[in-house]
Amino acid sequence: MPNEKKQLINPGATVLDKVMPLIVVLIFIAILTPTYLFLIQPELTKYLPGGIHNIQTAQELLNKRKVYVSQLKPLEELYERYGSPAQSGSIIDIILPSELDIPTIYATFERIGRDLGVSVQSIDIGNMESASSSVQGVKSAIISMKMSGVQYEKMKDILKTFESSMRLTDVNVIDFDPRSKFLSLTMRVYYSAQK
Repeated sequence: MPNEKKQLINPGATVLDKVMPLIVVLIFIAILTPTYLFLIQPELTKYLPGGIHNIQTAQELLNKRKVYVSQLKPLEELYERYGSPAQSGSIIDIILPSELDIPTIYATFERIGRDLGVSVQSIDIGNMESASSSVQGVKSAIISMKMSGVQYEKMKDILKTFESSMRLTDVNVIDFDPRSKFLSLTMRVYYSAQK
């Protein structure tokens, strides 16, 4: 009889005891599923291939940044070399000198020939009055330079030298004979007419 008395006090206990583990599992799944979908899964994709915390992706990003930094180094060096306002006046004097300065032109062209291993045969500076520039305050002069012992690669190096030169120079005529290794250049150099 004591058994019967227990059943009478809590008659639904056996049904709840049977269903309770299922209810706990369903509640656990109901809590775990949104937690996984909204908290864990977005963070997990960052660590999978293609994610931001993936070692391959991080290495690719690092390599891209190294390339970018290596491209910035020459610009930084140029800025350090020419960027300060104190130096800008001297740079303008190099680009557009206040006078033609014929001895400097001769010395510069001789140095270019010597540095590239070619022989400068002649440097001729034409009439400066007739070769004035169309820009107000700027004059120009025609210079002819003849060199021997010039191979094709040396000719390209000579042209690159004039192209990268800070002095404002236009190469107008290039006459190159690869058989005789002779190069003739006619160019216009500019200088300031204002003193």
